[in-house]
Amino acid sequence: MFTPTLTPLFCWEAIGSFGSLREWDQFRTWMRDQVADAVAEEINPPADVEPGERWFRHVSTGTLWRLVPVENPYGPGFWPVDDEAAPPLCLSHAAMVTQDEPSMANSTKPH
Repeated sequence: MFTPTLTPLFCWEAIGSFGSLREWDQFRTWMRDQVADAVAEEINPPADVEPGERWFRHVSTGTLWRLVPVENPYGPGFWPVDDEAAPPLCLSHAAMVTQDEPSMANSTKPH
């Protein structure tokens, strides 16, 4: 039997600066959910980064992203560690899953 399974669209986009403290707080809540759902994991940033930065690794792609705090001279933001990941990071819209069951083409219809 063929069963389509939809996978939610995953997008992380660089945020040059959050528009408000509310947006900053909402983003941090969203990121906590990403970690809780095992979509991302928080990792220790290198010792030479600004204090207060938090780094995250997207689990399925391995890309590294940094959450820059309010106290940063560039303002609070979220962007990839590697500039090449700067375009939105989006994964598949849908994944198709099949089960090991006989095909309907080989079955007989009831009379």
